[in-house]
Amino acid sequence: MAEGDIHVYQTFKSGILRGTFDLTSDTIKASLVSGHTKDEDTHSVWGDVSADEITDGSYTAQTLTGLSVTESGTGSGTAVKGKWDAADVTFASLTGTDPNYLILWDDTPTSPADPLIAAMELTTTTNGGDYAISWNANGIVRVS
Repeated sequence: MAEGDIHVYQTFKSGILRGTFDLTSDTIKASLVSGHTKDEDTHSVWGDVSADEITDGSYTAQTLTGLSVTESGTGSGTAVKGKWDAADVTFASLTGTDPNYLILWDDTPTSPADPLIAAMELTTTTNGGDYAISWNANGIVRVS
């Protein structure tokens, strides 16, 4: 399914520079929220947004698999790009509440605990079937 923009949290931006994240081996969670108002500047950890997580009987947060960080392009400067990606994620038999964001957060760090990575805008309604998130061919996050 095609969805909206991905908004990167300030926590993630500064955490990358501080070495908080290991994007290939940390446990990265994908959670669906409803009625959520994102604030990528003041929300910093999962506890700041967890109250908006949907509670449908079949729903459970998913752990991302196939995590990878790759470099592409040749040369120097803006010709070299970096990409963080993972396998697409599916929430099985989702019914009831329509999510408005998918939140990515890191369940591995302890200080800060459970830092937020990104929020992806969602517009697809639930219908009792699988709710699939397909990442862009350029990855979840791309640096160029």
